[in-house]
Amino acid sequence: MQQQQQSLNFIPNQTVLYRARPEILKNLHRLIDEHQDAVYSLIIEAMDIILYCLDHNALKARGLGEMYPAITSFQNVTFCNSSKRVAVGARNGNLAIYELKTGKNQVRATV
Repeated sequence: MQQQQQSLNFIPNQTVLYRARPEILKNLHRLIDEHQDAVYSLIIEAMDIILYCLDHNALKARGLGEMYPAITSFQNVTFCNSSKRVAVGARNGNLAIYELKTGKNQVRATV
């Protein structure tokens, strides 16, 4: 029982997914360059990945366009410097607003 409990206590920054963040961003950048239409149809999911992979403190200080310029090719993605929020609109009418203070998806709605 104690051994099972220890295996559940892991440090998030030591997971494979966390350590792979730079490689994930690089591959997503390649997808945006080569298959922008396909990424556009999954833009909210792509933004979930981007925001997971970026350093939130640096993102708050520098902005989304500076931290991940590939995303600026989409007109349906915007970053508000004063409120530190990212808004993303999808083709299907879905809207996601991300609060960078918490790093969480604040609102996800269908318009």
